[in-house]
Amino acid sequence: MLSFFISSILSCGLDKQAIRLEEQEKTMLYTNAQKYWEGIRWKIPKRAATFYEDPLTRARMESGIKMPYQRFMDVKVLHVELDPKPKLESNDPNIIRRTGTVYVRIEGFGVDNVVRSEERKQVWYRNLKGWWVQHERE
Repeated sequence: MLSFFISSILSCGLDKQAIRLEEQEKTMLYTNAQKYWEGIRWKIPKRAATFYEDPLTRARMESGIKMPYQRFMDVKVLHVELDPKPKLESNDPNIIRRTGTVYVRIEGFGVDNVVRSEERKQVWYRNLKGWWVQHERE
């Protein structure tokens, strides 16, 4: 009976720790996505480009990120979802440890000076170096 009580207390503590780590992971992704989209909104491509891991992609994005708006009115990160954590046994820093999806609402003036609003879904991934935007090839 005593061993059951002790094991249930330990497992409850481990569950709380797992939940806490999950929340920290979500917060980190949310914060990085917010910084990325602030760079887009305020036309600071270098700020947004820092969230691309590939040096060539980063250099291309620093020269200007193509968006369908002339001017942004608002950009808001609406929600962050984390995909299930895969079981990994490698210490390779380049292996993708986690993926997540960021949902963003964008409002701005199009090239025709009409106010437009849209929601975007953006995939991010994490390795040992941090969270990165998954680049969509054109």
